Amino acid sequence: FLDDWQPPEAAGVSIPARMEALWIDLYERQYIEADDVKLLQLWLKALVECGYKFPRIKRNRYHNVMVMGQFDQEVQSNRDIIYWQQKWKEAFRHVQVRGPFPDNQLEALNKAGVEAYGSDDEGETAHNHKGNNETAMSNLGTALEQQVSIPGVDGVMYIQDNVIGNVNVLARRGHA
Repeated sequence: FLDDWQPPEAAGVSIPARMEALWIDLYERQYIEADDVKLLQLWLKALVECGYKFPRIKRNRYHNVMVMGQFDQEVQSNRDIIYWQQKWKEAFRHVQVRGPFPDNQLEALNKAGVEAYGSDDEGETAHNHKGNNETAMSNLGTALEQQVSIPGVDGVMYIQDNVIGNVNVLARRGHA
C-alpha cells in the first residue's frame, strides 16, 4: 500500500495535510483505528500551536523515468550501493541497480529495500558468462523491457558504476 500511495491533490504540499491524508487512508483500509487518526490530528495541531515549522516538500520527484545503475565492479560495498540508491530516490520514484552481485549481496540489498538484480535473462550470473559491455547492454535491455510494465514510466536513465562511485565521493564531501 505505502509503495503506491500518493497524496490526494487536496493535501497540497503541506506535510501535516499529507500526514492526515495518509492516516485517513490507513484507517479506511483498516490498518489503524479512528482514534489513531484523531491522535495524529491533535499532535499536528499541538505542533502548529507551539510554533513548529514543518519543512517544505521537494517537488522535483520524477515518476516517468526509471534510473538503472549498472555496477560492473565485482566488489561494491552494500553501504555505497544503498547510499547511491537513496540519493537517486530523492529525485526519482523508480530506481534499480544491476550487476554481478553474489547471491548473498543481492539478498542483503533487496532486504535493505534496494531493487537489485544480479543475473541476466537466462538466470546466469552476469560476470561469469559475458563481458562487461555485453552484460551492461543486456541489463539495459532487460530494464527497458521491464519499464514497459510499470504504469506511467516512459523510459530508463542508464548510469555506469564509475560515475556512481564519483557521485558517492562528491556527496560525502558535500558537493552533491
